[in-house]
Amino acid sequence: MTKKSYKQIVKLAVVTGLVLASSVSLASEIVLGSDYFHTVSGMFLGNNLVSRANGLNSIRPAYAPLPSGVDTIVERQGDCTLNSLGDSCAINIEVVGLSLQTLDGLTWIREDADRVSSGQMTIDASTSFSNTGISGMFSSVFDVFTEVSTDFGLTWIDTEIFFGVPTVEHFSSIATWSTVPSGPLFTGLVGNQDANYHTNKNTNPLTPPLEFDFFVDPEQIILHTAPTGDKHRVQAVPTPPTVFLMIISLFGLFGTSKKRLS
Repeated sequence: MTKKSYKQIVKLAVVTGLVLASSVSLASEIVLGSDYFHTVSGMFLGNNLVSRANGLNSIRPAYAPLPSGVDTIVERQGDCTLNSLGDSCAINIEVVGLSLQTLDGLTWIREDADRVSSGQMTIDASTSFSNTGISGMFSSVFDVFTEVSTDFGLTWIDTEIFFGVPTVEHFSSIATWSTVPSGPLFTGLVGNQDANYHTNKNTNPLTPPLEFDFFVDPEQIILHTAPTGDKHRVQAVPTPPTVFLMIISLFGLFGTSKKRLS
């Protein structure tokens, strides 16, 4: 076989491989989990809303108080199956954490423990795939049932009874997501609903589906709007910088101790 013929065979094999790769099913799943947000700004019946620190969570008592910097938690209640590039899926979601207050601090707002604030999220995958994962866009629509307190949490009453308004239906603007970790808060095994970073995902392409996590773009503000004109702007909560500083400090101490021992 001549050198030229060998090069042609190799070139043909590469082209064939690319064609086959482009037609192969993606066969991936975005595993269920919870997404953690903090409020950037909000408006509720003409009142400015801000985050209320250390809010109790009546739906998920384990988060009592809510984690530092978190005032909104959205639970993705099912795996999102993506069979090919550019595919999309719809999964059930629920608001399981909400801790807000008016700017003057006199009115507190939380999710209603007696009614489910549920809806659907549509996840779209991008038309490209790399060894670092998948990315894409998502949007959601859901009903939000809330309670308010005007005595600093001693008693709570349904918002629509207190203000005389109907249930609030929120529409989330289209936002971006990625499978690349952007500051996970809670780590757990696949199947752990509270986790937003899972440690035992299937990453072997020979045994599909591949499993990925879902991370909202931390640089992007997500807007929830309601027919009443209320708005709620949130951002994904990244790992607090202090955590990284502690890790760096520990490595520094370890290095110093090691030098002393040597």
